[in-house]
Amino acid sequence: LRELLDKRIRSAARAASIFGFPVVGEIPLAAVAGGAAVPGLIPMVDVVRDPDSPGAEAYRMLRMSVMFESLAPLSGPGDPFALGMGLDGGDDVLAGAMAAGGGSSAPTEIRRRQIILVVSAGSEATRPHVAANLAAIYAEAEQSVVVISTGNLDVGFDHHANGLLSGEIRQQDVESALQPSILQHVRRLPLSPFLAKSGQLADRAPSILSAARNLSDVIIVEVPPLLALHHAEALMHVVDVVLVVAESKFTTFDDARQAGDVLRRMGAPVLGVVLTNVELDQRDIRQLALPRPVVPPVASEDEEKADHAITADA
Repeated sequence: LRELLDKRIRSAARAASIFGFPVVGEIPLAAVAGGAAVPGLIPMVDVVRDPDSPGAEAYRMLRMSVMFESLAPLSGPGDPFALGMGLDGGDDVLAGAMAAGGGSSAPTEIRRRQIILVVSAGSEATRPHVAANLAAIYAEAEQSVVVISTGNLDVGFDHHANGLLSGEIRQQDVESALQPSILQHVRRLPLSPFLAKSGQLADRAPSILSAARNLSDVIIVEVPPLLALHHAEALMHVVDVVLVVAESKFTTFDDARQAGDVLRRMGAPVLGVVLTNVELDQRDIRQLALPRPVVPPVASEDEEKADHAITADA
């Protein structure tokens, strides 16, 4: 009854049912030293901070999904009123939605999975962290990455700046605007040299992204809330894959349902949902499979005396 009254997503099954898209990644809560998960702790770049953590491995698995998994079917949610009906069926709910929608889309060729759009329904704080960690995991594989964020457009811009590039956008223009980051193989691409306002995204972003394709292996674009601003809608037809970030105990049913409807209406190339801040039980296989430090056995008093004698002789 409490879960029915609490209209926030708490599980992968519920996320898949309400969004109408499969969950392609579950990112655990950020942990401090010692492995304790801490609600509210900002999940930094896990791949760099703690490469052996469940979070880092979750991003490696997400990269595999981006590379090899078929795009989601553009069908409606299996639980449109979020009443929890049929959730015990797990993947059966999604299977039913796929059948209703005529099956999944044809898989996109791997070489076309170059531009990844990271969106969320609302103001999920983990959305930019998903983009950053995904960039880091591609960089870990020694692939060159360009990261773009549209969140600063329309904020503090001088629309009459002399440095604004007008007219055709060439590859050398984009290359000269690239900025290094603290991560090897990862560069940032600010949009301020090319756009005076976000209203130009739909018209000028295709040229920018087309030029960036020739300058990197992967391009990751992070945009503000889908339900608040038009940035995602302006870009979703010039990207190869869309990842929808949902946050456990934060993303509401209404926001998830509306976001799914918008993505289907626009015909977006959605791969699926990335559910963040997932609480893992200590017996979860993702915890148990982690490499553990080897602790040497404690020697007995007689064994220690023997070791000292051998050392003295040597």
